[in-house]
Amino acid sequence: MLLAHAPSSVVVFGDVAVILLCGIAFVPLCRRLRQPVIVGEIAVGILLGPSVLGQLPGDLPGLLFPDEVRPYLGVIADIGIVFFLFAAGWELDLGALRGRGRAVVAVSASSMGLPLLCVAATGYAVQAIHPALPGPGVPPLVFSLFVGTALSITAFSVLARVLHETGLHTTPVGTTAIAAAGLGEIFAWCGVTAVTALGSTGGTDQLARTAAELVGYVLVMAFLVRPLLRRLAARMDLVQHHSLALATVCAGLFLSASATAWIGVHAALGAFAFGVAMPRLDAATRVGLVAPLQQLGSVLLAAFFVVTGLSADLTTLSGVGMLSAGLLLIAAWVSKFAGAALAHRWSGGSWREAGAVGVLLNCRGVTELVVLVIGRQAGLIGDKLFTILVLIALLTTAAVTPLTRLLKPHADTRHQPPTVPAPRSRREQPSGSA
Repeated sequence: MLLAHAPSSVVVFGDVAVILLCGIAFVPLCRRLRQPVIVGEIAVGILLGPSVLGQLPGDLPGLLFPDEVRPYLGVIADIGIVFFLFAAGWELDLGALRGRGRAVVAVSASSMGLPLLCVAATGYAVQAIHPALPGPGVPPLVFSLFVGTALSITAFSVLARVLHETGLHTTPVGTTAIAAAGLGEIFAWCGVTAVTALGSTGGTDQLARTAAELVGYVLVMAFLVRPLLRRLAARMDLVQHHSLALATVCAGLFLSASATAWIGVHAALGAFAFGVAMPRLDAATRVGLVAPLQQLGSVLLAAFFVVTGLSADLTTLSGVGMLSAGLLLIAAWVSKFAGAALAHRWSGGSWREAGAVGVLLNCRGVTELVVLVIGRQAGLIGDKLFTILVLIALLTTAAVTPLTRLLKPHADTRHQPPTVPAPRSRREQPSGSA
């Protein structure tokens, strides 16, 4: 038991190496199965946790990841999330809404509103038959709203990679899906913030105070930070002085994350908002400034999946737990599909295109996992429901690519101008990429 007596720094460095090597080992399998890398990384997190590795003799998860070093891994995971969501916010191009705002808003609202209602109702019923799912003392309404919000999310960054892998990024289906997902991610973070504040000990008073502070934060970001960033980009040669610019962006990013954490909201929201506030840069500047942060986030985010997997134990799910998982999975998938598909059909798309949009917006992945961690830390959900929802995130994300290929429209779209930016990092890049 040498690790039991090793300094914490030694164990942490060794753990990071193990996490990265396991992730690398799963890349060929993801490519063979034509799945985004994130599916393999979520699976690695589950395999290294109590669900699989913990079933072998010797308490291997406890040996590899002792309790005393898990807080350090948690900090590494949080930094990875900050960089990842900054990149997701920066990739979000609200200009894609021009000329298609009505259709995009309809798809986004329907694909979030219908699953929110259906999953919240299902969650309300499920917690009645499985009382261990909510956190201690959490009101059923707050619990149901959180579950509904978490399962109505579409992971914008995962979706962008799937669209490029399937060749749909320049089609009406792809541009509608990515724009609706981006708009929906903004609404989702607002909903998560509201439900988390409502579930705190302060109740509605805490919700009002958090809302007021967030309004102030948004005003500062919109009217102070964003103009300053634009001025910095206009006046500084970001390629020549990329080290100084990189340090400035990192400082602003961590200040933004710190601000939302101080307000009482997760640092992830501040990272996402800072990415949205960043000016859109030319290709050369993007390579020198944004790409390094994306790559760093790609490396550090691997720790997040393992920290998540260490908290998810599939072996604790009883027959009632599996029934609850099945009900929530069906409610989340069917309602999300129906909401997005019907709205796209109403906006003039064919049934085949509508089906493809419905499947694409069922892409969850990292964003949902971050929200689940927030809910667990806030005490809104218990460990068993956390495990159930992690499993749902894995299954729904894995189903998107094969179903999208099945429903992919046959129309020739070679002459349509691209409206979605090419993926700028290897994070969640689908297996079909070289």
